[in-house]
Amino acid sequence: MKRIGVMALVSLLWVVGTGAAAAQQGEICADVGGVYQDDVCIYSSDPTVSLSYPVEAVELGGPAQAYTDALQQAIEDYRAASAELGYDATPINWSLENGYEIITYNDHIVTVVFSFWMYTGGANGSITYDTVTAATDGSGTVYNLGDIVTTSPQALGLLADVVRVAVAEELTRITGEAYTADDVAESLPATIESFQHIALTPTVAHFYYGRGEVAGGAVGPVEVSVRLSDLSAILKSPFTVQNVSPAGTPTTNQAANPTPVNTWTGETRQVTVLQGDHLAKLIRREYGITDYSQIQIIINDIIGLNGLANANVIYPGQLLTVPVR
Repeated sequence: MKRIGVMALVSLLWVVGTGAAAAQQGEICADVGGVYQDDVCIYSSDPTVSLSYPVEAVELGGPAQAYTDALQQAIEDYRAASAELGYDATPINWSLENGYEIITYNDHIVTVVFSFWMYTGGANGSITYDTVTAATDGSGTVYNLGDIVTTSPQALGLLADVVRVAVAEELTRITGEAYTADDVAESLPATIESFQHIALTPTVAHFYYGRGEVAGGAVGPVEVSVRLSDLSAILKSPFTVQNVSPAGTPTTNQAANPTPVNTWTGETRQVTVLQGDHLAKLIRREYGITDYSQIQIIINDIIGLNGLANANVIYPGQLLTVPVR
């Protein structure tokens, strides 16, 4: 009988375990009507839609239907925007894509944070978020903001005060302009809708805002974090600071997005525009990045290098000079 060394046995068990996990994820993907390929479940009902479905969250015991509903809502919003802006009449290929992050609150509750990128003309596209906080016990329980915090006028006022300060600080950081809490008060009224995209870790509450939601124009997206202890007076059970497991840590299907930095070396190269390309899509393919603030930096570089009068107008076969990074 041939003996297997310890390291070889560990490797064999890892491969078998990984294969079993992939098979289970493939089954979950098929159950929701997706296509599982390259360890990703693609959920789509339109040739221009490519949405990643969080099979890992379902594996943990999260509610499959809630995640499907979030993706379906994004598709409906995309189709509505397409119809309003004349999808059939435009020569530009529009698209809807997404990423997601799974954030753990404790052993029983996780949040899936969906980020959606919708291109319907323009150089940047729109960026929006959706969050689904749910129990992982298979019960299908979903927690909305009103299940996480008290939503009395006084409680929402406290929440608004805390989050506005954090948003103003983040806007100051990313724009270089001085923002105050009063500057964002109109964009963030003390209502449930202003704070519904929330995710909790054991010590922090994260809030997510799409491009233009808190500062207008193309500013954003904006993600801010506040200490959970600052919200302890309005948290509802089981979302209390005392009940949080210190073991909870966030996991993600994407690398953490770095602070936007222009790392252009000064050198350039040429790339060919493919059918269906827009600048952001070309950049994601050529540079392998998904952080939209980084993409915007490269868009600006390409516009300058090529003297583009209209960043929306590029065509298949066109050679573009791009920065080497």
